Amino acid sequence: MKKQIFRDKETLLIILSVYFIFLFLYTAFSKIATFDTFQFDLHRNPLIGYFFLPISYLLPIVEIVIAVYLFLKKEQRLGWVATIILMSLFTLYVAAILIFIPHKDIPCSCGGIIRFMSWRSHLIFNVFSTGLAIVGLIFSRRLKIPDKKGPEQSIRKKYHFS
Repeated sequence: MKKQIFRDKETLLIILSVYFIFLFLYTAFSKIATFDTFQFDLHRNPLIGYFFLPISYLLPIVEIVIAVYLFLKKEQRLGWVATIILMSLFTLYVAAILIFIPHKDIPCSCGGIIRFMSWRSHLIFNVFSTGLAIVGLIFSRRLKIPDKKGPEQSIRKKYHFS
């Protein structure tokens, strides 16, 4: 029975990883594909308009790097921590838009179809996704990930070889 629970957690971790890898790659490449629009939308935003240039270059790169970390088994925990941080920042940003901006007709600079969500839907989506990322981190800590020295080191430890 314990082996079945372990497999279920491992399966859920894979599903969560694929979800975020797809999400980050989809939004990053959508931003890159419509880069001029992405920059224009960032520039028009009253909260981050002054920083539109560095954000427009860094954000797609960060999303791609996090997706790579989530894909690489040995770097997955770092990927989960980075995912939680990025999704929390996105959530705080959307909450700030809803609280401090009286007119909500600020363009969303997210990539792809996500940009067409309302700000309230965006907040719900981000809170939900942040929760999933926390679950991913918890499950990744519970599952044994091979140590960075490689599988041969683990075998040596198991059989007491030096």
